[in-house]
Amino acid sequence: MFEGISLIGGSNFLTIVAEVGTGGLASPIVIPLDIAATAAGASLFAHGGFVWDKSIQNTKDTIQKIQSSGGGKGASNRIPSYGKDSVPKGPYREVNGYPIKVKAGAQEKHIPDTPNYKQELANGKNKSIFYGDNKIAQELLDKFAGKGELLKNGRERVDFGEPIGKYYDRNTGEYHETTKGLIHYGKDGAHIVPSRP
Repeated sequence: MFEGISLIGGSNFLTIVAEVGTGGLASPIVIPLDIAATAAGASLFAHGGFVWDKSIQNTKDTIQKIQSSGGGKGASNRIPSYGKDSVPKGPYREVNGYPIKVKAGAQEKHIPDTPNYKQELANGKNKSIFYGDNKIAQELLDKFAGKGELLKNGRERVDFGEPIGKYYDRNTGEYHETTKGLIHYGKDGAHIVPSRP
């Protein structure tokens, strides 16, 4: 991916210019020297100079992280894929007195690669798998909450009309793709669990 890297130092900054792809230059990335030195494993000495302790690979890794996170441009506007900040902001409507807002921690127990899902697996609990992230779960709640069959204990069985995930059958230990799910309602929000087809 990288064809070369140029470093331009100053008294309190480090500019990194990376040649990428087909020989073109990427936009310069200006990093405060103390951050660049920490990321690159460098030791500082007087007048902003530095001595490399590790290879240039650490700097390449830092650039790749910056690029994969949107290049540092508009990163504060990005919605993370999981965590409480991943749920789109309200206002939220209510169904039977419950807010129709994704309860992130509960939803993430059904989203592979999230810390909550991994913890459930580590605890020996196989879970039904939800396709998508908290944003998609919120969109489905907005569209379908209150339109299914209300059950006891603050739950609602809904047919979403297209596959939303895989239901885990505890009796057989198998997963089955399904368009149906249970919406679990609570005072702190709701989450969708793919259910038996």
